[in-house]
Amino acid sequence: GVGSPLALSFCGSLSPALMASIGMLVSRVMRSLGTRKLCFVGITLMALAEIGASFVTDHLVGLFFLPGVPLGLGMSACFMSFSVAPAQYFRRKRGLANGIVMAGGGFGGAIMSVATNNMIERYGVEWAFRITGFLIAGTGLPAAWLIKERTPIHATGLIDWTLFRQANF
Repeated sequence: GVGSPLALSFCGSLSPALMASIGMLVSRVMRSLGTRKLCFVGITLMALAEIGASFVTDHLVGLFFLPGVPLGLGMSACFMSFSVAPAQYFRRKRGLANGIVMAGGGFGGAIMSVATNNMIERYGVEWAFRITGFLIAGTGLPAAWLIKERTPIHATGLIDWTLFRQANF
């Protein structure tokens, strides 16, 4: 009863769209902050966005700005953090390592959609947001602490033109 299905679906798709669209900007921030700090920032933004959204479930504008924007920023920060980590530790089986990481994200997303539906039916929308936020913080912050950069990420321009000199590229 907060808004039309179109408006609510836009609220729900705003964070993944923002996650994808600011990837280049977040990769620049990762070079200055480092992988672990960026992941801490991302997890914190995601958890606070979910918990904050639980207080504005009856306001459409609040749903745009709490689970939409901060959640998208946090998702982008986390995606950039965990997507570069396997490449630093694996040379021969790098594709397999990246595949396992990405499959874990997809599996977690599938589990969360079922779990969220059950939480909404059992506890209501507000508590589903809160529980999700606490779970993100409780599992994500220790995981972010475990991320370690093996090699520092070197600063480059917006486009690394040296790649075009490599024949195999």
